[in-house]
Amino acid sequence: SMGGAVAIALAHHRPDLVSRLVLTEANLDPDPPVKAGSSGIASYTEEKFVHGGGFEKVLLRVGPDWAATMRLADPLALHRAAIGLMRGTRPT
Repeated sequence: SMGGAVAIALAHHRPDLVSRLVLTEANLDPDPPVKAGSSGIASYTEEKFVHGGGFEKVLLRVGPDWAATMRLADPLALHRAAIGLMRGTRPT
């Protein structure tokens, strides 16, 4: 999802480098359903995600495979990245 946002920005700013773009699982919807990914993380305030149990709840929702790598990320950085990805979807 973050790679999709970066690819869209690159294609927009450097059309000389990107003539075609295919995305999978990119954050394109400005109001996606709340799931465990960016939309689920961004549904928490920073305080509740980092210190109020939000991070732990998301780890439970994503399942063991994703949680194994996600738990290595700093919760604050993860929340701020999710907020930035959600904010970056306007306009679609």
